[in-house]
Amino acid sequence: MEKTEKVKWELIRNGKEIISSLIQDAEDLEVNGRGYPLSWIVPEEHAEAAFWCGEWDEEGYNYHLDNGDTYLVRYSPVRDDRKE
Repeated sequence: MEKTEKVKWELIRNGKEIISSLIQDAEDLEVNGRGYPLSWIVPEEHAEAAFWCGEWDEEGYNYHLDNGDTYLVRYSPVRDDRKE
């Protein structure tokens, strides 16, 4: 069985609630960078706030909304053990 590295992205609200997640090929991340997957996981209604007040730090991409909610988009490598 061949193992292919993947990257798991998670959108976390207020430091504890995982709102959504997705899996991306590590090769895709390497080729295209970490910026464009944000458009996949950040909800459209958050896009403007994420663009204007968001920033990358050691944990991932952080932004906040006017209602006080804070969001973290983090990513980490995972292994995919499925046969290709």
